[in-house]
Amino acid sequence: MRDTLKIILEDKVINLLSDTVDKLPVQDSSDLNSTYVTVLGMLLVAIITVASQYLLIRKTIKADLEKIRLQIHSDFDFKNRYEWISNFRQIISELITTTDPDYNKKLNKTKMLLLINQAQIMLNDDIKEEKELEGLITKLGMDADYLKSNTIEGDNNILLSQDAILKGTKKLLHKKQFENK
Repeated sequence: MRDTLKIILEDKVINLLSDTVDKLPVQDSSDLNSTYVTVLGMLLVAIITVASQYLLIRKTIKADLEKIRLQIHSDFDFKNRYEWISNFRQIISELITTTDPDYNKKLNKTKMLLLINQAQIMLNDDIKEEKELEGLITKLGMDADYLKSNTIEGDNNILLSQDAILKGTKKLLHKKQFENK
């Protein structure tokens, strides 16, 4: 009985499936081709979208990395420039004080030479203003060393050299402070 029931059930399922297939509309090849074209078009649009998004994101990341690199470089330059200005300002202040005939009656030649050398090392001979300032610093050292005879003329030469150095230093520091690299 089970076998008979199974055979009847199989016949019914087969008849039902064949009726369903017979009722399905027959598609001609033009409908099938348009379906393929639609699917291919959708796939092509998806591929183009993914590729363009990839390229756009890649370009954006590169631009952001370049901005970050420039910012870090700029911060580093600013820090170095600030330290250079602070150090140079300190050296020139000490040099002026050390060679001042009113402040120091006895010249500390060792300290003066150390400060002159430090200032000269910080200056660039290839830059006109810095080379001129270096010459003024050297002249001040020579004036302070050779004109320390406590004469008014010697003191005036030292004070004139100091004044020229101060003016040159102010000009240089202002330029360094606001230059863009």
